[in-house]
Amino acid sequence: MSSATALGRGRSTLANWGLVLMFAALAWRAVRYALVFPMWGDEGMLAVNFYDRSFRGLLSTLDYGQVAPPGFLWLQLGATRLLGFTEPVLRLVPFLAGAAAVVLFWKLSRKLLDRRSALMSMAVFAASFYPTRYVAEVKPYSLDLLLALVILLAAWGLHEQPRAAGRWAAFAAAAAVSAWLSYPSIFISGGACLWLLMAGSGAGGRGRWGPVLAVGAVIVASFVAMYVLAGSRQRATAPASYWSAGFPPMSEPWKIPLWALDVHTGMMMAYPNGGHSGGSAVSFLLAVAGGAVMWRTRRAALLLLLSPLPLMFLAAALQKYPYGASARVAQHVAPAACLLIGTGIVCLLRRVLGERRAVRAIPIAVLPFLVVAMAGIARDVVRPYHSEADVIVRDIITELREMSAPGDRWLVYASRDDSGRAPRYSAFVGMGGRIHFQILSHAPGPVQWGPDPSSVAPEADGRTWLIAYGNRVFEPDREELEAYVTDLSEALGSPPVRGRHDLPDGEWIDVIGFDRD
Repeated sequence: MSSATALGRGRSTLANWGLVLMFAALAWRAVRYALVFPMWGDEGMLAVNFYDRSFRGLLSTLDYGQVAPPGFLWLQLGATRLLGFTEPVLRLVPFLAGAAAVVLFWKLSRKLLDRRSALMSMAVFAASFYPTRYVAEVKPYSLDLLLALVILLAAWGLHEQPRAAGRWAAFAAAAAVSAWLSYPSIFISGGACLWLLMAGSGAGGRGRWGPVLAVGAVIVASFVAMYVLAGSRQRATAPASYWSAGFPPMSEPWKIPLWALDVHTGMMMAYPNGGHSGGSAVSFLLAVAGGAVMWRTRRAALLLLLSPLPLMFLAAALQKYPYGASARVAQHVAPAACLLIGTGIVCLLRRVLGERRAVRAIPIAVLPFLVVAMAGIARDVVRPYHSEADVIVRDIITELREMSAPGDRWLVYASRDDSGRAPRYSAFVGMGGRIHFQILSHAPGPVQWGPDPSSVAPEADGRTWLIAYGNRVFEPDREELEAYVTDLSEALGSPPVRGRHDLPDGEWIDVIGFDRD
């Protein structure tokens, strides 16, 4: 066999393994989406905002202090208007974004890395839990990942053909639109602009400065318009303390190195998996090794991948956006993390086995990652929920829907403002968002939130149901609840029939029925 033939077969083998990994990643995402996990708290807090708001209404402060870019909110609302207010529909946009991200990651890895490092990076990405998880959640994190890939590919296209006007236009359009769909996309597009400026600072590159500055102005204008229209209102009500771990201790600068080490060995580098407080230390060390290799062989690609980090640190220092405190808010750096880790694994194999053996071992080395992806599918099939309480809540509300006739009405012992006798529903936080979503999606008609009992007239065609809820974060006053039920019973002229459901971890649901008078 000639060397050319052997080389061709080697390339074909690597490409085929890459396709296998890509299809495994897509299969895992498709299965997780198709299993329709019951809505969990973090999703529910955002999902309830799509029930009765208009497109303009989504620009106002969101319920439960949620934060999400307006473009994503509009896509979600458009989907529910067309297809219904259900869990699969609310997860459709994240799923499509996550599936597209798999294809674009494989494309980006082959552009930025050698074939073996690209294959290993695809293996890491295919086996990674968090990019898979977020394709089936009502959150914008899958879009953060997808748009980061789009911008990186557009920027690299400019590096390859800096004089192509069409590529400049594509990069500007992608970055400007992304600002409305993904908050952290500004770090990717801003970093890419800085990278292009740096690349244009050498001899013969000054012609880039004008286009880069023009494109940068378009991106900044788009982001500022988005922020003024929607982002600033959300930030005013967002619980910033929740992300305090992602902000560097600027008042104690001597602690910043330890903070940085903790962040970079934590959830920011949890690929294919990891944990807090050094739980991703191995991934971090592999990424460092991969960065050292790329510094020698593919420096331009390395600098592009790392270009968002200074802007991310600046935003975190100003407490505007957390720096890698959680995998969810750092999905925009997942491509860089997986590419660096994959390159680091290839580097390690070459050091341990030698160049020739490593070349032969790399197709075998991807097998454990493929097994992880298959195991992830099996685990999701066996355990298709975030927590058992999520399943119980959906079952309780589904059962109530089956018991309810078309003329029945549902009341909730929770108020959407502070004017009623019932507690404000935001006090129940995430777990409350979960049950409130299930109530909205299963109710036989419009839901009434904590109405004054004296204003509730008997229904001529159906029964009235009252749903009360409590958890370990917020426990409604039992005496006030009983007084509310008594007053409601008097107004309806019917004694209540109560069903109590105790859930794990201190949650409970009361379903109280009032028959026709």
